[in-house]
Amino acid sequence: MPQATDTETSSKTIALLQLLEDESPMVRSAVSQALRSLNMDIIQFARERRIPLSDAQHAALDSIFWDRHRQELLQAWEAWLEEEEGPVKLEKALHLLSHLQNGTRPRPSLSMALNELTDRFSLDDGPATPAALARFLFDGLSFTAIPEGSESSDGINVSLVVERRHGLPVSLVCIYILLGHRLGFDITGCNWPGSYYARYREDGVLYLVDFSNHGSVSTMDELLRLQGPSRAAAESVITLDMTASMLVRRITSKLALYYRREGNAKNSMLTVELLRALDRRIQQPDANNTAIC
Repeated sequence: MPQATDTETSSKTIALLQLLEDESPMVRSAVSQALRSLNMDIIQFARERRIPLSDAQHAALDSIFWDRHRQELLQAWEAWLEEEEGPVKLEKALHLLSHLQNGTRPRPSLSMALNELTDRFSLDDGPATPAALARFLFDGLSFTAIPEGSESSDGINVSLVVERRHGLPVSLVCIYILLGHRLGFDITGCNWPGSYYARYREDGVLYLVDFSNHGSVSTMDELLRLQGPSRAAAESVITLDMTASMLVRRITSKLALYYRREGNAKNSMLTVELLRALDRRIQQPDANNTAIC
């Protein structure tokens, strides 16, 4: 008897999914109510049964389950705020933000995708160093940075960036940090205004990797020589530790901005909620001027 019930529910769910794009608003409204009443993961159901869904169907499901997904994300975000600072915290935040951006569209797990890239680097010839990893991202894997003026929310969706090998420099910084963590490298972000550097130390020398410039590597002294009278102030910024929360704040603020530009009011408002929750936890002087750049 339970098997018959499962079959009946399965058939009903498939029929409802097929009606997501019905021309009648009344039918679509009834479908929405019926899908919400089902105690099941609709996306997992469609994936297991290999039911192809169109962009319009995914958009409809995003709208139907918006309130549920919003509450789940806010709860997960509050738990994330308690995490210890470090690469693991960064990766968990990027996973949550990618889940928001992907909606019901299935994409490979961010962690699994990063593990695969790490394995590919490990098979590459030559020394395993942070500089070699930066070269591998751009030359070996053909990652490219989105140029200034072409920014969008997709460029900051790290799971999508890994898939397309194309994203905003700040997304590439995050990928570099997380790959480095898997390889045992101590790589962090750099809170340099308006630019996207990652930092690492080697033999006592502080190096910076510029993800706006094909992953070029320079020493801190080389960069400081260009600062003239502002050298002391520049050095204090470069040597300031950038926590995972600080980097996530920069990403989240940009995501809210891009969603607002794109007219996605719901996602923009939700991202602002995440940003405000993060701001309540971050102890950072002059955060608005330093972190949003």
